[in-house]
Amino acid sequence: MRAGRFDPQTQVLDFSHVPKCGGTTVHDFLSRLMDGRYEHCFPGSGWEARIDNALGAGGHHMRGQGPINRLPGKKVVRLIILREPLQRLTSFYRHIRNHPGHYLAVRPEVKGKSFVDFVRYCRDAKVREFYDLQSQFVVGPKGNPQDVNQVLDTFDTEFDFYAPLHMLPTLREELSAFFGKPAPALVSKNVSKEVPIDPAEIRAAADIIYTHNYTDLQLYNACTDKFMRFLDTSRRELRQR
Repeated sequence: MRAGRFDPQTQVLDFSHVPKCGGTTVHDFLSRLMDGRYEHCFPGSGWEARIDNALGAGGHHMRGQGPINRLPGKKVVRLIILREPLQRLTSFYRHIRNHPGHYLAVRPEVKGKSFVDFVRYCRDAKVREFYDLQSQFVVGPKGNPQDVNQVLDTFDTEFDFYAPLHMLPTLREELSAFFGKPAPALVSKNVSKEVPIDPAEIRAAADIIYTHNYTDLQLYNACTDKFMRFLDTSRRELRQR
C-alpha cells in the first residue's frame, strides 16, 4: 500500500472500476473524501467540463485508460477493488435481472433464464464481462488477461491501493490516512435486489466460471494475500510503538 501523503499539486488518483466490484460505493466515498473534486466518469455525467480541476476520477476503464491519466504533469496513484469471480458473476446476473433494459437482459437467450443457463450463454457467446474481466482491467487493452504471470506482475507493480471487496472498510482507513482527512462512511450504492438462485445452480455454474476465470481467481487470491500481509505488517508496527 502506498505510503506518505497525497500531494494535490503533483498527483491524481485513478480508480479502475471493474463492473460488480463495489465501484459505485467507492465512487461515492472518494467524492466525499476529496470534497467533491472527484469525477465518476460515465456518459452524460458532465465530467468533461470538470476533469481538469479534479484530484481523482474513475469509471469502467482499464488501467491507464481513464481520462485523468491524460492530465499533463501529474503522477497517477492507482486504485482497484477485486472480487471473488463466482460472487462477481452472481452479482452480475442479479444486476441484469434487476435492469431489464441491460443489453444482455433483452436477449432472448438470457431473458428469464436460470443462473446456470445465463453462465452457459455467456461462455458460448463470448460475452466480454464473463472472461477474466478483472485481469483485463489490470493488464490494460494491450495485455494478455490469460497470462497469469503478466497479470500478477502488473497488479503487484502498478497499483498503489487495492483490496478484495469484503475488506473495503479497512481500505477506507488507508485512503483516509493517505488524503489526511477523516474517513467518510461507506454508503452502499447500486446494490442489486435479491434474486433467488438455487444452490444447485451455483454449484453447476461454478465449474464453468472457474474454468474461464482462472486468472481472475489467481488475481483475487493474490490481492487477498497481499492485503493480509499488509495488515499483518501494520499491526506488528503498531504493537512495537
